[in-house]
Amino acid sequence: MGDFFLTYGEGESYFRRIVYANIILYVVMAIAIVSAFILFMVDIIILILIALIAGIASLACSLLFISRNPPAEYDEETLDHLLE
Repeated sequence: MGDFFLTYGEGESYFRRIVYANIILYVVMAIAIVSAFILFMVDIIILILIALIAGIASLACSLLFISRNPPAEYDEETLDHLLE
């Protein structure tokens, strides 16, 4: 049936419609792929920002804890006793 349309009668217009349909399909797929890539990159950027903010907040909290509760100072005698 396809050979009939391509060979006789409206074969040229049929072939032209197939070419246009393929071009439209390729354009739509290109738009979909580019938008999916942009969405994926935005998700990665959001995850990286969340990880950076969480890391900076953890570092700030640990530095605040250390500044409010400094390590105990031991003299030499106590250290020697603890190490025995």
